[in-house]
Amino acid sequence: MIKTFGQIFGFRSPTEYRPAPASPPAPQSPRSPAPLPEVFWQFEEELIAPPAGARYDLVMDTYFQARHYVRIAGSNGPIHEHTFRLQINCSHSSLSADEHVTIGYREVRAAMIQTVRAYDGCLLNELPPFQRIQPTAEVLSHLLYLQMRAILRPAGVKLTKITLWESPTVSISYSEAEEAG
Repeated sequence: MIKTFGQIFGFRSPTEYRPAPASPPAPQSPRSPAPLPEVFWQFEEELIAPPAGARYDLVMDTYFQARHYVRIAGSNGPIHEHTFRLQINCSHSSLSADEHVTIGYREVRAAMIQTVRAYDGCLLNELPPFQRIQPTAEVLSHLLYLQMRAILRPAGVKLTKITLWESPTVSISYSEAEEAG
């Protein structure tokens, strides 16, 4: 007797298939949430202004690719590439009167793009600062912080922290100590 492909590998013939089990019952519609009290949407515009000591924090990310090598125990390690994720944190304590935003997102994004363009696609070791010091993630995060701070400061934006991800699971953050006030 000649066996079919299906018989060799144990497939059932179409007549041997059992009907699919009945579908589970449709989920019950969720209960309507409790009605909100009238005062929920009633507030004075002045309440939107943050109280003294409060602040808004803006977090923004961008990516760039760069290669580097690190000198360890007197010899150069292998050149390798990273897709770096640069995450910055900025803070501001008030909203603009007309637009109700703290920090211009476009200005911050433009500063980030301007900064990472200097590194994108480069061998970090060939860039001026890294001809004297190691292009480690720690040094790069500090340098990016200083460069971003210099660009953002004239716009009144306070850079509070930078996190530089060199892989999806490894990052280094740099921030300066809070000023005593």
